[in-house]
Amino acid sequence: MANKMITCKTCGAEIAKNAKTCPSCGAKNKKGKKKLLIILVLVIVIGIFFIALGSSDSDSTTQSNSSDSETVTLSESEFKSKCESIAYKDIARNPADYEGKYVKFKGKVIQVQENKYTDSIYRIDVTEDEYGFWDDTVYVTYRRSENETRILEDDIVVFYGICQGTESYTSVLGGQVTIPSVHAEYLDVSE
Repeated sequence: MANKMITCKTCGAEIAKNAKTCPSCGAKNKKGKKKLLIILVLVIVIGIFFIALGSSDSDSTTQSNSSDSETVTLSESEFKSKCESIAYKDIARNPADYEGKYVKFKGKVIQVQENKYTDSIYRIDVTEDEYGFWDDTVYVTYRRSENETRILEDDIVVFYGICQGTESYTSVLGGQVTIPSVHAEYLDVSE
């Protein structure tokens, strides 16, 4: 099988396509390098894309990842015993003071957003008044195991987790709402 021929870009002589240099003028054959350069640029662009994607994911889960390594070594009873009951007003007023702290709340579920492969999201009111009405909402993320009982709206639950600071979202009426956020390790239906 004969070698395919190309024209040297420097002197115009006909050379073999796979030749590294032109036998007439000694110029380097840039045909192969051009493909290599394009491939290299594509690999760099794809690498930057995945690094950026990974860093945005790690920004949102840095706190939970750092706590996950510690919670893996704690049993359920050890984890729950580390959790403190905190007054809603304290955590709402100074969320940075409680970020990363082990907390415990009892409350009424007012909204459920279940996800099969990621954390489910719950909005839970944690302050009960003398008439049995609940107020003061906490944004709770929780990863339910496959066989675990579902959490429903109006359930009274106790959750144990790690404070994540605050979470902001847009309400139905278009206003910005910022409330305390907790990643729950345990979420038990109370009543």
